[in-house]
Amino acid sequence: MIQETYKISVALEKDGTGILQKLDIILENVRNSGAYQRARGVYIKMLMAQVPLKEGEEIDKLVRERLPKAAVAGMTQTVIFQETREKSVLMSICYFEQASVTILYHEDPLEDYGEAGREFGQRIAQIKDAKAVEMFCVAMNTDLSPFIMELSRGHEEIPFYGSLAGMNRDPALLENTEKFFSQEQIGLLFKKRTDLENYILGDGFHMSGIVMAVFSGEDLHVQLDYLLGWKPLGKEMVITEAPNTTCVSSIDGIPAVKIFQKYLNVPLSACFLMNVCDFPMVMRRDGILIARTPPIFDEDGRLYFSADIHEGEHFRLAYANPQELLLESENASKKMQEFHPDGIFLVICPNRTMFLKEDAHLELAPYRRVCPQLIASYGPGEIYRYRGKGGMLNSSLLAIGMREGACPETPEEEPAKQPEFFSNRIIPLSARLAAFLD
Repeated sequence: MIQETYKISVALEKDGTGILQKLDIILENVRNSGAYQRARGVYIKMLMAQVPLKEGEEIDKLVRERLPKAAVAGMTQTVIFQETREKSVLMSICYFEQASVTILYHEDPLEDYGEAGREFGQRIAQIKDAKAVEMFCVAMNTDLSPFIMELSRGHEEIPFYGSLAGMNRDPALLENTEKFFSQEQIGLLFKKRTDLENYILGDGFHMSGIVMAVFSGEDLHVQLDYLLGWKPLGKEMVITEAPNTTCVSSIDGIPAVKIFQKYLNVPLSACFLMNVCDFPMVMRRDGILIARTPPIFDEDGRLYFSADIHEGEHFRLAYANPQELLLESENASKKMQEFHPDGIFLVICPNRTMFLKEDAHLELAPYRRVCPQLIASYGPGEIYRYRGKGGMLNSSLLAIGMREGACPETPEEEPAKQPEFFSNRIIPLSARLAAFLD
């Protein structure tokens, strides 16, 4: 397996012609390369940032025309918290000697997500030597958890991972300076066919549904790591009213949003998410901790989520130490290095970027040392299901390593000294407080 990753970008004000021209040159070189011609399977992962629908569709069409041998999948990236004046395409091409990739797609809306998951689980069972499934989903209110649970049932040794498609452009409604969002505005965010120009790629170009890329091969090996890093703190609370799986009305019998006012002194303002992202709600499911961060609230004090949360569920607020978060990634990358991956896919919650701020790139750096051509994707919710654990996630980092063939034997190395991330500057207050709590 060989992984090659390219970034093509133009100024935000320009049309898509520049990207198409640059992309066409790359695709022509790929098509004539020995790696493409020799590969039994080719997988192309596409990540779009601030690329409008029409231009995204043209890009998708060009890739398929130029590289008909390739299986193509991807999505729009979350760009809402990034200060960027460019539109870009991140494209990672994986050439497999023997492995192959099968693309499955189911269109939204679904009447029964559980039943649909079972049907696709049966289709995966028919794929010989299936080793991993990457998933992309568009629409924030899609009830994806039962789909994931049923899809993975009977495939406990197959890692399932992926992301919800990010909001491709900064919608005007998110520049709201009022204290809360109206039900109409929330409807724009959570309706199945959005006006936010987010989309996914699979067997074609889609504005709704679920794409699954199934990796298979007798000699294909996969390692999946799940990192959270937040620790529960303080009083345990309970969800006392939840009208659906992405909305919470009350916690401990009071309007849900008041929990953040009461315990964190968070004002009800347009900066709500920025103020609560450091302290996600964490709960234990299937023996692991998972997090939930509410991006918005409404005038009645209801909280809205991009992943499932249930009435009667218990949780606590959590904290993290930035240095420990980065050390966890550093240590996990060392284990990944022992796996000797030929390629790496990272799935990262934008909440980690907001929390780590200018140090966010340090989470990727140790993985880049292992695999310089890795690709990292960002969306409003992460998908993780492996060995009966996980589901929809927030605030996490997933690292997926792939390798064809046996793990090479390498001599043992001296343990590297742990890096000191804040040794030459003032330690952030949040890091000092987290160290005090520990």
